[in-house]
Amino acid sequence: MKKRGLGAALAILLVATGAHASSTEEHRALMLAGQFLQHDGKLLRAQELFQEAQAQPCDADADAECPEIRAYCGRKLQDLMRELPSARVHVVDDRGAPVVSATTRIGSVLVRDGDTVSLDPGRYLLQAEAGGRSASRSFELHRSEHADVEVTLDLRRTVTARPVTWLTWSLGAAAGAGLLGVAGFGTATVAQQGSFASCSPTCPWSKRSSYETTMYATDVSLAVVVVAGIGTLVSFLARPSVVRTERIDVTRGR
Repeated sequence: MKKRGLGAALAILLVATGAHASSTEEHRALMLAGQFLQHDGKLLRAQELFQEAQAQPCDADADAECPEIRAYCGRKLQDLMRELPSARVHVVDDRGAPVVSATTRIGSVLVRDGDTVSLDPGRYLLQAEAGGRSASRSFELHRSEHADVEVTLDLRRTVTARPVTWLTWSLGAAAGAGLLGVAGFGTATVAQQGSFASCSPTCPWSKRSSYETTMYATDVSLAVVVVAGIGTLVSFLARPSVVRTERIDVTRGR
C-alpha cells in the first residue's frame, strides 16, 4: 500500500509539474511512475509516461543508466500495448439495424458507432441516444481484452389515432349528392312555378305532374341531406380509436 501511494504521488507530481525527461533522475522518475500506474491499472497514463521517457534524450552529463532506462521504457511500452484493453462500440435498434446517427458516450467521452476505444481495465457505462430515446449498458474490461460492446435502442413508439371510417365517407358522399339534388330539383321547381301563373288553378295534368315530380324529388333530396348529414356527424364523432406502432425516424437528426 505504501508503494502504491508513493507511485500515485510521484505520478501526480509529474503531471502537476509537467516534467520533461532529460537527466537520469527524471528518466528514472518517469519509469517508476509508469510502473506504479501500470500496476494500479492506469495503463493509459502509464503509456504516456513510458512514451515520454523513451522519447526524451538524455542530457550530455547523464550517466550510463539513462540510455538503459530509455530502452527499458521502450520494452515496457510494448508490453503495456499488449495489456491495454479496448472496446468497439455498436448501437443498434430493436431490429438489430445499426443506428449510425446515435450520440454515444463511454462515461463522459463521446465515441462514434464502430469506433475502437482503448481504455483502462475496469467497469464502464456505455450510453446511447437517438430520436429522443436512450439506452445504456455497463461492461467490464480486463487486461488484454478486446470486446465488442453493443447497446440496443428501442425506436418503436405507440401512436393512438382516430381515422375517419368508410361509413363516415359514404354518408358524407350521400349528403353531398343530396345537396346537389336539392340544388338541381329546387331550381327546376322554382322555374316551373312561373308557368302556372296563367292557368292556375285549372292547369292541365301534364304540367302539374312534372311540377309535383320535381317538388317531390326536391323534398327527397332534402331528406337525404338531413339524414346523411346527421349520420356523417354521428359516425365522425363516434369513430373508434386505433392504436398502432410506428418507428422513430432518426435519420432526420443526423
